[in-house]
Amino acid sequence: MKQLLFVVAGLALTACVTPTYKVPPYDGYKRVTFKANEPNKVFHYLCKPGSSDEEVWARGEKAHGYANQQRKEYYPLFLPRIKDVIDQRNVEERAKLLKDMESYWDNVEQTMEARYECIFYRTPDEARMGL
Repeated sequence: MKQLLFVVAGLALTACVTPTYKVPPYDGYKRVTFKANEPNKVFHYLCKPGSSDEEVWARGEKAHGYANQQRKEYYPLFLPRIKDVIDQRNVEERAKLLKDMESYWDNVEQTMEARYECIFYRTPDEARMGL
């Protein structure tokens, strides 16, 4: 039961720190969308225009693949720290952890933009709903 509590608390904490999902003005950028395994969940990216829609889509796919790989690495990296912070109930450590988690996604986004010329995007409706 205690393990379940840690997982639920960990997921709640990680939900606080997700990719930033910039909103335009990225004039001319194309939105590339991929469905997730979860029902009604999609991932949006804004990609810099290219020589063709196919080229933009290909960069979007690479950006999505990179983001998925970073998500897979994120949870094993941060879940043990989340458990420690919950156990310790240390406010300073919690703040440091949240800052580190946010920094992780900032670095992912900067790398993704530099490599693939794509960024995370969230629709205005998703932003209003906190998705």
